[in-house]
Amino acid sequence: MSNQETSPLSGDYPDEMTDQPPTDNIFDQLGDNEATIFETRQSLKTTYTPNKIRHRDERQEEIAKILRPILLPNDDIVTDVLILEGSNGTGKTLISETVTEDLQKVADRENIDLAVFKTDCSNLTTQYRVAIQTTNNILLERGLPTISETGYDEPTVIKMLFDQLNELSADEVVLIFDDITRVRQINDILYQVSRAEQSGTILDGTNVTIICTANDLRFYSKLRKDVASSVVSKRIDFPPYDGVELEDILADRADEAFIPGGITQSEIGLTASLAAKKNGDARYGLQILLKAGELAEEQGVERVTDDIVRAAKREQDISNVRSILTEHKDRTQLVLASVAHYALVKDKWPTVAEVTRTHKSWSEEFNFSSYASNMVYKRVDLFNDKELLYKDTSQEGNSKKCVLLYPPERILEACSANIREAFIKGEKSGITEQDLEGETRPDEIGHVRL
Repeated sequence: MSNQETSPLSGDYPDEMTDQPPTDNIFDQLGDNEATIFETRQSLKTTYTPNKIRHRDERQEEIAKILRPILLPNDDIVTDVLILEGSNGTGKTLISETVTEDLQKVADRENIDLAVFKTDCSNLTTQYRVAIQTTNNILLERGLPTISETGYDEPTVIKMLFDQLNELSADEVVLIFDDITRVRQINDILYQVSRAEQSGTILDGTNVTIICTANDLRFYSKLRKDVASSVVSKRIDFPPYDGVELEDILADRADEAFIPGGITQSEIGLTASLAAKKNGDARYGLQILLKAGELAEEQGVERVTDDIVRAAKREQDISNVRSILTEHKDRTQLVLASVAHYALVKDKWPTVAEVTRTHKSWSEEFNFSSYASNMVYKRVDLFNDKELLYKDTSQEGNSKKCVLLYPPERILEACSANIREAFIKGEKSGITEQDLEGETRPDEIGHVRL
């Protein structure tokens, strides 16, 4: 062995032998070359609470004034029902949580025994389920076993709820029933709270305030008259954000979420414009921004562009609609698809009667038993409640027009494979794959506001 040669026993290895051995870990294989344009995605989540809440100062103050008696020790009876009404993405949940968090902080500082419980009602359809869920929230907080979701009648579970409220050590309780839109009726619970100062109710020494957030602007009209009369002065409307307000909101979030240069005011303005057309829905705008950032990363580009924003809108539309439609069978989806088909073929929005005829015709193609007109009307109401379409109330009965709140193309893309393929490829429809690439929708959609 020459002096220049290296002994494997000497510890003097060539440089290449000191490299780390190859790894099978997929994340190690990605390395550091996967660029991101996000500082933090969390700022674009709809559950994120920003440091500054834009354009809702008046609503915050209005709610705070109603809740303020909770903090006044001389008010022996403080019971109330407060209804926050407005379409999706107008700040109802954010404001209800923010105000009650501030209320809790002051109560803690002033040694006021306050408990706040939130029930997510978005997937609840009955007063029974609301009572069960809220009761279990309270039991969990108390460290007690929860109750079964079945096996009781409605009066029993409502009494169980109020028994648990009476058992709480807190003198003051705030219940938030968030997104109560799908609950068919909740009169009994609201009645007991709104009339708690009267004798004979089932609240005993505990002051309870209920805050309901409702996407359905007709929620108040669904209440029983004796309940509605008690809460008529405690309704707070959350109007849609306009384009300027949305641009402020989205700019704040984007500034936190993206790296410098990752998005410009042009793309933020475009996103705000798209969200303004969707009933001023800030949540929708945030979803588009998050999706746009993810698409930019997938494409390996350094910043979001207008084209990427539009692509993100298309993907988010399909995702939003599909998340709702997957809950329903093809026969029900066909009602919504009939609205979309009519709009594309006729270039105008159909009346409920025209939807019924279209649905009947297509039911024959699918060998479905078509819905009677009153059942079609109920399905239209269902999609109206879920904010997939808007039923124009300026007309009467079956003359009411059905205006989609998403482009008809996106509606069809979100339907089940059977319906989607039939409408796109079927001889009867005349709709091609190319038709579904655009953003075509009748002009009057831009003028429709809830």
